Amino acid sequence: MATIISTGLLKQEADDHLRDIRRRKGVDSNIQHRLSDQLYKKPTHFLLELIQNADDNTFESDIPTISLTLDIATNNYLRIDCNEVGFDKANVEALCRIGDSTKKDKERTKGYIGEKGIGFKSIFKVADIVHISSKGYAFKFDRRSTLGMIAPIIEAFPPEHLKIGQTQTFLEIKGNAEYEDIHTELEKLQPQILIFLRKIRRLVINTPRLGKCQFDIRRLNQDGDFDGKETAILTSRCSRDNKPKDHRYIIVRRIETALEKDDRRENITETETVLAFPIDEKMRPVLHDQHTYAYLPIDDYGFNYLIQGDFLLIANRESVDSSRWNDRVLAGVFRTFVCRAVPRFNEIHGSSLSLRYKWPLFLKDNRETDKFWSKLKRWIFSRLAKEDVLECRHNMDLSRPDSLFYIPSEFRFEGEPLVEDEKIAPHHLSFSYDPEINQILPQLTRMGVKVMSFLDFYTELRALTARRGISFLKGKSNQWHSKVAGLFYYKGSVTQLQHIPLIPLQDGRWVTTSQSNVFLEEDTSRTTVPGGLDINLVDVEACQDANRKKFFRWLCIEKCDQAAVCQLIMQRYNAFRELSLSHSIQDLIYLFQTPRAVYKRSLEGFQLLPATPLNGFRYAKKFYIEHPGKSSILTKYARDPASNISLLHPDYLNAVRNLGKESEFLDWACSRLKISTHPRLIDDSQNLTPEFEFLKNNAAMDLLLLLRDHWDMYYDYLNLELATAVSEMLVDCTDGLARRLDETALPLEKLKLEGPDLPFIAIPEHNDVRWLRFLHYGVLTNLSEAFYLRQLKALTSRPDSSTTSKFSVQVAYTGLESSIGAFPRVAQVEFTRHPLVFIEGRKQWVFLRDCVWGGPHLASVYHLSTEFPQNKKLFRDQLKLGNVTLAHVIQELDCVTSSTSFSRLEELLLQLNEYLRKESPKNCLSKLRGKDIIPVKMPNGTLSLRKLDPLIQAMNLSKMLLSNADAATLEANGDLIYDDERSLELRRRASYFQRLIKDKTIPEIKDLAARLETLQVWGVSAIKLSHKVNGIIGADDTSSLLFGDTDPSQLDIIYALNPEEAILNFELSEHFVEFCGITDKKLEKLVLPILTYPLKHIETLLESYGLDLPNDPHSNSAETFDSVSELSEENDAENNPIREINSSAIASPVIPSSCSGVPHTPPDPPLSSQTSFLRDRIPALDERILSVKAAAAHQNITPTLVITPSQRTNTATPLMPAILSNSNEISTPTTSRTESGLLPPETEFAGSSTPSASGHGPQNSYGAFEFRDMNSALPSVLATATTPSQNYGTSLIRHPHGSTFSQSPHNPRTEPDPRHTMEGLYKHYIGLQGEVFINEWLSKNLKPEWDATRHWTSRNRNQLYPNNPFMGKEGDFADFTYQDTNGKLTEILTTHGFICDVETWLESPPIYHLEVKSTSGPCKEPFHMSNNQVTMARKQTVSWGSGRIPTNIYIVLRVYNLEKETDPGFTAYVDPWAMYMNWELSFMARDDFVVAT
Repeated sequence: MATIISTGLLKQEADDHLRDIRRRKGVDSNIQHRLSDQLYKKPTHFLLELIQNADDNTFESDIPTISLTLDIATNNYLRIDCNEVGFDKANVEALCRIGDSTKKDKERTKGYIGEKGIGFKSIFKVADIVHISSKGYAFKFDRRSTLGMIAPIIEAFPPEHLKIGQTQTFLEIKGNAEYEDIHTELEKLQPQILIFLRKIRRLVINTPRLGKCQFDIRRLNQDGDFDGKETAILTSRCSRDNKPKDHRYIIVRRIETALEKDDRRENITETETVLAFPIDEKMRPVLHDQHTYAYLPIDDYGFNYLIQGDFLLIANRESVDSSRWNDRVLAGVFRTFVCRAVPRFNEIHGSSLSLRYKWPLFLKDNRETDKFWSKLKRWIFSRLAKEDVLECRHNMDLSRPDSLFYIPSEFRFEGEPLVEDEKIAPHHLSFSYDPEINQILPQLTRMGVKVMSFLDFYTELRALTARRGISFLKGKSNQWHSKVAGLFYYKGSVTQLQHIPLIPLQDGRWVTTSQSNVFLEEDTSRTTVPGGLDINLVDVEACQDANRKKFFRWLCIEKCDQAAVCQLIMQRYNAFRELSLSHSIQDLIYLFQTPRAVYKRSLEGFQLLPATPLNGFRYAKKFYIEHPGKSSILTKYARDPASNISLLHPDYLNAVRNLGKESEFLDWACSRLKISTHPRLIDDSQNLTPEFEFLKNNAAMDLLLLLRDHWDMYYDYLNLELATAVSEMLVDCTDGLARRLDETALPLEKLKLEGPDLPFIAIPEHNDVRWLRFLHYGVLTNLSEAFYLRQLKALTSRPDSSTTSKFSVQVAYTGLESSIGAFPRVAQVEFTRHPLVFIEGRKQWVFLRDCVWGGPHLASVYHLSTEFPQNKKLFRDQLKLGNVTLAHVIQELDCVTSSTSFSRLEELLLQLNEYLRKESPKNCLSKLRGKDIIPVKMPNGTLSLRKLDPLIQAMNLSKMLLSNADAATLEANGDLIYDDERSLELRRRASYFQRLIKDKTIPEIKDLAARLETLQVWGVSAIKLSHKVNGIIGADDTSSLLFGDTDPSQLDIIYALNPEEAILNFELSEHFVEFCGITDKKLEKLVLPILTYPLKHIETLLESYGLDLPNDPHSNSAETFDSVSELSEENDAENNPIREINSSAIASPVIPSSCSGVPHTPPDPPLSSQTSFLRDRIPALDERILSVKAAAAHQNITPTLVITPSQRTNTATPLMPAILSNSNEISTPTTSRTESGLLPPETEFAGSSTPSASGHGPQNSYGAFEFRDMNSALPSVLATATTPSQNYGTSLIRHPHGSTFSQSPHNPRTEPDPRHTMEGLYKHYIGLQGEVFINEWLSKNLKPEWDATRHWTSRNRNQLYPNNPFMGKEGDFADFTYQDTNGKLTEILTTHGFICDVETWLESPPIYHLEVKSTSGPCKEPFHMSNNQVTMARKQTVSWGSGRIPTNIYIVLRVYNLEKETDPGFTAYVDPWAMYMNWELSFMARDDFVVAT
């Protein structure tokens, strides 16, 4: 714009021009919209546009100036003054147009042009009215009017603000907000904008807060005071301090021609990029954020220098447009920096001020920027890395940053790199960068400069040493070496020093860590170092430096002391070369004399020479050494090369002997060198040694003795392989054969006795207890489980099993039984794998699986309860042998044939039925289908198939049942015994049954209560059950209970003695349910609990069912309940006895049988009117006594010879004369005699001390007899007693016939007290009958000598003769004591075959002690003998065959069948002890003894 000239356009001409413009303007909505849309978002951006427009004006002044003044007084205007030449028409036309500008020039090819013609229009963001005055023009724009932004309004410029010769713009600001925005923007206006303006040199800003600020720019295209190139100096001066401040900028320009086409830069083929770098007076970059410019400021993007480029901006001119044009302009900026600025920086250096070492500060990144500008930063760093832009240490040359190392101070020494030469220097960054290094190092590393690490230092040092050799290291000072040593100590590794010889030696050499045997100094404690050792000592001066000494220690270079010498000695044996014997001896002696505390490392790698005939060095641990002055197995076999036994060369021992330390050397050699004094049997790998193999094959006995004598030493190294090998080695046995060691036993006497079939090892001193340790090798050393199992196997291995005796087998079984511990698994496995069960009858060994313990007899299995009854614990408890099972019975039935008898079939079917009761698996009888196994009626008899419900169900035979036709009857067998205890108990409990009755009348309940209150309970030996179907009588059976309720006034309950309580209670409950008429099924279930619960809990039980005590006022049964309730369990105590029951108070039971023989009332005793305990309880006592007497008086009754005596003669040679003796030889008292053969009432019989059969009298303090005496007298006959199992006793000797007595089902384990149990009462009753029988028979056959009362020396005589009772001590007598004065009893015994050849006895007849043993069963039924009775029998045994006349003879008179329909019988066991010793009687020891034939 031209400056206004007073002689120019007339004001009238200017006004006409403006009117013409208005006429040409019309309403153009598109223009309005376009103008509105394209205004800048930032209201104050117009300030920059006005400055830029002013820079495009024409100036005639030397100092083109623009001034901006903000109203101070009224706060409503902004005035802009510019000293340009003034507007012309074109300028005004441009102001009134949109999208056009006077700056457009189609011929223009470079430079800035306006866009869209809207720069001036941005002024309307803050003002609605704008006044303009320039030369002849004066007008305004009023945005509020139509087209007010482009249609000028002629109006004079506010006169108070008018300045002649200036182009002025006056803005009437909209309001306070806009005013504050303008004020703030003026304060922030950067004066650096002048750097990139082409014409304006001065910018003046006048605001209320800042006052007046003036900025002047001085451009120097060739700054001679600097580097002769373009610079700019920006001077700032403010009215507040009025001190000018200069800011220098290095200006770098470059023309970019590689542009992209863009419609907004039509015809533009080149553009200029300008960079301005601020520096201070010290030539140091001024670091703060600088704006980027597109002639006007755009924004701050984190650069420390100013960037000017012809960038295309978005409409608001506040950010760069994304276009290819801009990318090209940005590339121009990049090239300007790299290609123009950096080379210029590197040229600016001198002695004092230099930019070469500081310019990287311009690259310091102040903050993150957007994607567009971040590209520029990446491009610059990437390009600089490959350009020679940084100075290296070689002649100040410039090098590429990516080839340079920055050397930190830790790798410098005295201001120089620790490692550098002319080849390395070009790769070291110049130290001139150091003053700013902390600031510029991040930028340098981004360019590619690497900070030297220890590894880099190590690499350079290694390379330099390789080039220069040792001379480089020798030329360095001790301080230099100290620092290098410290670096390696703290940051390096030992392996790195394998290639750098940093260790100086005293001999002038420099060595690496690969050099062996390097030491700091020598200190060997005045010992002689062996010859031939290579020792290298470190330089003394080097050792004096602390760093270097620590460095050497770190390299594990130690002092050359004894430990080091020892280490050298050991090292030369690692890669071994042959040494002389003398050097080897020196090495050995030095190691020996070095204390263990000095050298603790292993010496196992040491090698020595052997004695002849061997040669060649070998490891010390392969050698053996003898104790001084001793000879052992080593010396014996050392000269045999096959033995692998190497002894030390004698010269070694001579050298030690010269020291006088042979003993110490032996200990040292064994502990440190692992030399052994005994043959090694396993090596370090736990494998067998050649020495072991040699001894095993060539010297087995020496090997055994070695193991025995040095057990503790070898046991520590005993492993499975060695134990197995020793166990498998062949050894000589006593029978001359060689066997494996683990198949033998020690030849001890007790082992030979118990295991005669075992092989015994032939060893010396077999009683030496050390041989017992060979149990670890499988040798049998004691009577153990393994011993008896092996003995059994040995028995099975006999070629002929018929030679096997059952006795030897039973010995093994008994021993095995006592030897098995809590875990019998081993024995179970052995019996499973081998046939170890011997069947005597078949002389055959069978498997345990083919056997059972008990149960019915079956042909398919073997019953061990009969074969080995005394070994029940072994087979049942330990080997878990079961009884016969259902499967066994089915298998047995499956094997029947047409020849199988009907009786056998019946037996098997009954057995099958019983097992089916317990279990009935589905289809268990499937394999019996089609088999002819059901027997039918035999032509000449009947067949009983009863209680076969399970079998019938299993075989689907229910439709063939005959139970409805069976007329079963019950009958009591034997005399009834009143059970007062059970009677009272049942009365108490039965009273509760009344509460369970629901459908009876009160009179019926009263009658029932009366019968229950008076019920009586009786015991009987047996109850017979008879069956009859359609006239066919079945076999008799037994029952537990007979409920006698036929008498309406009395209830008698009879049970068989020895009942199973559970069965008896169950049957009682069923009978009471029927008897009481209990119909409620729920209440029926309470009967059994009432019978079994404790009395004190029954009331609670009934209350839980709502059955409380009835309170019916019409019932007088309350008295009954009251009386019953008083009878609690406490009344059963001894201090509250139950009332006495006598015979007159007990009504005889009413039994539904005509054969009971029991009177309704007991008769008076026929022999005595006095009552007795038995008579009170047994109403039929006297009748039975009369019956027994009558039977004894029968002329046909004679004793039966049950056992033919084998030695009842007085002429043959005695079997055991040493132990069988007459009682006169045991006891000294003598017996007085009278002529009549009768003894005085108070006579004591010599040697007699026996209790009665009933068990009364004193007991010995030990068992049946004194075991000590028997064991000492009969060592070959008696075996060790075993522990009884459950209620079964154990025979004291092994019965040769294979059968001993099992407890009779009618006998308890001891003789019961008759006053304590019903069974005891019954036994007493039977015993009384037996004694009555014998007394009567002897009275008849020994008349007149026999006295029925005097010779009856038992308290049982008091039952029959209460007026003449036995007053003696019953334990001292047998039941009958008789001095056979006339020999009649001796004659009777001889006549009936009980004794023979006793004619000499008539000269001095003996005293007979007759003990009566009675049973209701047959003669074979066992009987009891007390301990005293057995002792008496033993003391009064006869020395048969000795010819001596005995003084006392003990006889057991056995009475049997006392309750049978047939008459009783009896036999005599003369001298039962002798019969026991001759295997004719067996004694089963329990609390007393059970005797069986």
